[in-house]
Amino acid sequence: MNRSRYSSLYTWPFAALSVFIMGCVGGSMEDASSAHLQMAPIDEMPLEVQRAPVAVRQAYQFAVANAVLLRQGFEFEDRRSAEQRRVDREKRVLRSRPDKQDQAVLHVAQDGI
Repeated sequence: MNRSRYSSLYTWPFAALSVFIMGCVGGSMEDASSAHLQMAPIDEMPLEVQRAPVAVRQAYQFAVANAVLLRQGFEFEDRRSAEQRRVDREKRVLRSRPDKQDQAVLHVAQDGI
């Protein structure tokens, strides 16, 4: 009898939590499914595409309407730390003249200082 009492004691909070989570997730799923994607008109597609299954038609319509986006690729909104640089310019080695040979950087004796 104690066992069923403890199991029901833990069951109700988990059931309530799961109902709450399902309610929260359900609303966001409706928003995601109702999102409008740019699609090319089916009338302008080749005859083979018009006769293809629905998934193939939709994929082809999306690819035609968003060709530039697909060519460029997608970027993450939050870049990784390796891509987050303070200075995004090319680093160059500064030298005294263009005909100077590659020398060791700390070899001061050759510069006549």
